[in-house]
Amino acid sequence: MTKAPAFAALAFVSLYVSPAAAADIRSIYTPLDVQRCTVLEQVEEGESVLWRCRGAFGIRLFVSSGDGRSDIDAGVANDEFETLPPFNRPGPRVEWRLRDGRPFAIIYRLRSVDSEHPGAGLFVATIGRTGAPGCTMAVVD
Repeated sequence: MTKAPAFAALAFVSLYVSPAAAADIRSIYTPLDVQRCTVLEQVEEGESVLWRCRGAFGIRLFVSSGDGRSDIDAGVANDEFETLPPFNRPGPRVEWRLRDGRPFAIIYRLRSVDSEHPGAGLFVATIGRTGAPGCTMAVVD
């Protein structure tokens, strides 16, 4: 992981916190391996799969994959499929941003699997709750 994209994403998330509370912001990391997740839905056409994965603090991750691209939601799955144009897959871990010990956002990486379009995108997303799905706040190329 390069320092510039990670720093930019963290700086973006920190904009939503007052300077006094910024000292209470920290991160923890959890592994992400869809082979260890539960398949909730599977559609052969387009090879779509929805997995429910273990996250942190009892908050589940929902990993959607379809047509060779992926999306991750935390807390609740939403109907938005936010991904990158090249074929991609999730990175091996998720960063959980904590304020006063409580998670408020995740940061995850989608890595290109297309040799003609190498690279990755770093996504910053809020954690959804019933009736209020999370959303992507930033994407850093």
